[in-house]
Amino acid sequence: MDKPSFLKKIFLLFFSMVALLAFLLGAYLWTFYDVMAREERQEGTKQAEIHGVEIQAVLEQMDMSVRDLLQRQYVNLQLLKNPEEAGRFYAAQSVFRYLKDVLANNKTRAECLVVADNAYDICLDYAVSGLNYWDREALRQFAKSFAYTLGTDQQWSHAVLNQQEYVYRVYLFEGRAVMAYYRAAQLTAMLPKTETGFYFVLSDQEGNLLSSTGTSANQETLSRGTLIASQPLLNGELILSCLVQPHFLWPLLRTNMTAVLLMILVALAVTMLLFRYMRKQLYAPMQKMSEVMDRIERQEYDVRIMESFGTREFEQLKNSFNHLMDEIVNLKINRYEQIIALQDMELKSIRLQLRPHFFLNAITTISSLEQQNRNKEISVYVDALSRNIRYMFRSGLHTVPVKEEIQHIENYFSMQECVYPGCIFHWIDLPEELAGWPIPQMLIQTIIENEYKYAVSMEDVLTILIRVSLCKLDGEQMLKITIEDDGKGYPAEVLEAMNSKDVQPSADGNRVGLWSIRRILELMYERQGLIQFSNITPHGCMNTMYVPRKPLHEYSTEPEKGGSHEHLVG
Repeated sequence: MDKPSFLKKIFLLFFSMVALLAFLLGAYLWTFYDVMAREERQEGTKQAEIHGVEIQAVLEQMDMSVRDLLQRQYVNLQLLKNPEEAGRFYAAQSVFRYLKDVLANNKTRAECLVVADNAYDICLDYAVSGLNYWDREALRQFAKSFAYTLGTDQQWSHAVLNQQEYVYRVYLFEGRAVMAYYRAAQLTAMLPKTETGFYFVLSDQEGNLLSSTGTSANQETLSRGTLIASQPLLNGELILSCLVQPHFLWPLLRTNMTAVLLMILVALAVTMLLFRYMRKQLYAPMQKMSEVMDRIERQEYDVRIMESFGTREFEQLKNSFNHLMDEIVNLKINRYEQIIALQDMELKSIRLQLRPHFFLNAITTISSLEQQNRNKEISVYVDALSRNIRYMFRSGLHTVPVKEEIQHIENYFSMQECVYPGCIFHWIDLPEELAGWPIPQMLIQTIIENEYKYAVSMEDVLTILIRVSLCKLDGEQMLKITIEDDGKGYPAEVLEAMNSKDVQPSADGNRVGLWSIRRILELMYERQGLIQFSNITPHGCMNTMYVPRKPLHEYSTEPEKGGSHEHLVG
């Protein structure tokens, strides 16, 4: 049986609700709009008049404070031009104390008073705590610009200083500016907030916005709202406008609350029906699908959506989802098995390259000692070799504590001392707290073997330094192992080959050990750049290796019934 469409049902239900609400709202607005508009105009006009008087009083008090300063400090203001520095100093101190006393005792509504004189570049000011240093510096510099203006003047105006709009009163005479400032935002802060339905805009006579009680006031504020009333301030220098935004008109309705309540109840009933339907037909299926996807993210790949849904769309979505999951799981399993097989084969190949590399060197050494009739050295060498063989064959390519690898290296140095007596000086720095850090087995061993093969000679003493420390690489904490010597260094072609991205072992077997440990690091930790080869000045080479805390893959041997089992651990 064909199931009904969820989209069709929800559309019909929404259409019915919208039609009903549109009818109720239309009847309501048609009846009471005129009453509401008249009430708003009356209230807005009254608010503009009341608050205009408040702001006018503040500004007039600012003007009075400036005139009082000019009268009471007239003598000291004249002494600011005194050619004697002491006279100017005491006069400036008197003026400053007067400014401080006026503002500190709330004798004026100004936020900052400034006196600037161009005779000796004197600028005195005092401000309320709401102004920081940069605000005050901007006010001082602005006052200085007036002090250097020739002539006599007095005016009200406004300016933007340090990204704030200020209303100011200035008196100019004899190269001196006496100014009072008030932030426009503080003027509108005393007005009612926008929650009343009204908001107020303070502008100049050209219509430029100074401040507003709105939170996002800008030059478009005047055009977005409906202007109710305007109140001129300071003989028209400033204008306080009362506006109302369209979306605040409706809450001002005062009559016939029965119709409003009925509309709310009907809308609530329809909403509840819609909620129940959407919960059953939309929310429940989506919640179930979300739960299944969460379980799949936790690698429960066998889980599927088995519930039956009430709409055709969700049934189709469920079937498609289950089918896609079957396909994805099959592809993922096949791909993972291919990767495992390839890495297993590559690690085995590297393992087979490393061990013959060591044994061939050992056989060659024993043969050389035998030809020299050094039987005692052969005995010591074979004993050390047996310990090395036990270490190598104990497991496959896996990690061991760095301390264990260093102990093996010490044994290897003892073994090689039989062949090259007095030709090697080595020093190992391994902090005790890093001794347990796991590193790939034979990592350091392979580098040291390479040193003996290419750098050690019977004519000179070669110094080998091994350092183990912690470092940060790409934001991750790693073990840093550096092995350096004072030999001839790597040939240029070897450095170029070993540091390239696509390095491959050479056909003649040279440097196969270096290639092998680089590839082991890439496979076990799934990242490149963990080993770097370079030469140092004046001569010698540097091998730097970075080992993360935990490998992503290990190839190890574990005892099982009937023998050992080699496998790739990821």
